[in-house]
Amino acid sequence: MYKKLSTALCFAISFAITMQSVSLATGYPDSYVTNDILWYKGNDSTTCSGSSSNGVSGSDNQEKIWGYLRNVGLSAEQTAGVMANIQAESGFSPTRHEVGQGWESGGWGLAQWTFGRRTLIANKIPSDLKKYYSQEYGGAPNEKGMIDSIPVEDNDKLLIFELEYLVQEGTERPVTASGFGTASNSWELLKTLKTVEEATVFWHDDFEKSAMTKEEVKNIRGAAAQNIYERFNGVGGNDKNCSSSGGDFIDYVKRYAWPEKTVRTDKKPEYAKAIEKAKSENRYIGDSCLGGGVDCGAFVTTILNDSGFDKNYNYGGENGKAGPTSVQRAWAEANWQTLGNGSSINVADLKPGDVAHSPGHTFVYVGDIEGFDSKIASASQCEYAPKAGGESLTSPSVTWYRKK
Repeated sequence: MYKKLSTALCFAISFAITMQSVSLATGYPDSYVTNDILWYKGNDSTTCSGSSSNGVSGSDNQEKIWGYLRNVGLSAEQTAGVMANIQAESGFSPTRHEVGQGWESGGWGLAQWTFGRRTLIANKIPSDLKKYYSQEYGGAPNEKGMIDSIPVEDNDKLLIFELEYLVQEGTERPVTASGFGTASNSWELLKTLKTVEEATVFWHDDFEKSAMTKEEVKNIRGAAAQNIYERFNGVGGNDKNCSSSGGDFIDYVKRYAWPEKTVRTDKKPEYAKAIEKAKSENRYIGDSCLGGGVDCGAFVTTILNDSGFDKNYNYGGENGKAGPTSVQRAWAEANWQTLGNGSSINVADLKPGDVAHSPGHTFVYVGDIEGFDSKIASASQCEYAPKAGGESLTSPSVTWYRKK
């Protein structure tokens, strides 16, 4: 199904649209949410590994979405392009239902997933959020992109779920839009684009596929994208190490830790280089045995710092301030959220980047990574280099911490 906007309506919209901190872009009438997203390679996994989120933050959904997309590796220009399309589709509401369509017909959610695509995402909504997949919550949001009857905490969980899903789709679908170059998938091509306009038009042509012409997209969605860019550019994100939402963190797990549980003292080549770099920068590398880095606290400190997940962890790894597990635990107590001990938490709630501390030891949760033999990664002082860990997630002696 294609959008049913007439040429006259599109022309009127182009004059009306201005970007404010509002949920429905000025000039986009309710009918703007008619939509179809034409392709998705479904799989049986309910985990979007590689983009599991550590959270969203901000005063409204616009700011939260901006921060998330920047943190999974998009540039400011690319983020603005994607967000302009989200704005046009849903007004930034994760529960938006397509106006004029009966329930379960038409589009739903941030990107207005439609038909079989809608069924796929609906089937993967976490059980505690299923109640919001209802016509009751499908109307126009407030100026923050939110539905007043949905608690902010649940709104944020919905955002995280749908944005993870969107990133997963982008990495699993072939490029179908022409004139933008070539790449292995839509997400990778998006990340090659340099301008706001290119990103806006590409994401529309490749992901949304409405009946708008390129010129209409440039004039209408492009204007919204430029306003988003001007509002948020310079806020959040890190082009090289952006990973507070987990994307680069998972990449660093693959690069730094052996995927098997087999004990070995030799470091993966990229981790060995990282430790040498840390030495040159006077950063904490733990015990000096085996060249340094074969140490639980050194591994956790290095991967959280290098991936950009939290460059402040363990005092930023700065020698003279950073220290072994006792120092790291005290730092986490003061700066992160304490989730509880292993016997009190629900392990299903753990997220990549969560850190566990027990007396004299620390390790990190990584979630489900294809080819990785554990949900955790760890090292041990002078005993084994970073690898898939065998520690218990639920031991009463383990306390879990999460970046705020």
